Amino acid sequence: MIGYPLFASDTIIIERDNNSDTNHNRVMENDLKSIVFAEIMKELASGVNLKFHLDSIYDSDYEPFEANGHIVIGAYDGSAVPKKNPYYHSSSDLPEFINWNYLTAVTKLILATILKVS
Repeated sequence: MIGYPLFASDTIIIERDNNSDTNHNRVMENDLKSIVFAEIMKELASGVNLKFHLDSIYDSDYEPFEANGHIVIGAYDGSAVPKKNPYYHSSSDLPEFINWNYLTAVTKLILATILKVS
């Protein structure tokens, strides 16, 4: 989720599989590569005018992939908590409530990370 920044319109939460939450970390062998990818994303963030906050993977759509041994990393705006985002998973989640500049910056960060690790 990257369209409704909870903390600040210049900060992305980079979630990595770092063995800190054993309830959500099923495969420990993929952690190091996830941490490396997070470091790369962190280094590239300033190039798209974003600050970052590092966090751990937690209860998201990528969990089944992690459980199957895939390397996972997340870019998250912090707004999944319904009380923080009044439009979360509702019919009022409309394009006019998206922070397009933020969404563009995060998309550039994700693409830059993919290109860097490819």
